[in-house]
Amino acid sequence: MTWEIALGLFAIVSTFLGVMKVAVRVNRTLTLLESAVNRLSEHIERQARKNEKIFKQLGNHERRIAKIENFGITFTKGRNTNL
Repeated sequence: MTWEIALGLFAIVSTFLGVMKVAVRVNRTLTLLESAVNRLSEHIERQARKNEKIFKQLGNHERRIAKIENFGITFTKGRNTNL
């Protein structure tokens, strides 16, 4: 085996190892990114459920306040409101 062949094989192997190193890093990064996206998706779903609960409660409060305001208006129509 001549030096040219040995250097050629060394160059091919080192290039292959360099490419594999980059591929492994990219794969690890994509795996971490996928995990982060999944966690974010779960967090958004939990937040949406909490928001829905809060919106229902807020709507209930709005209806109750409207009833109280309407009751107050109808109750004080015939009376003196400067008591």
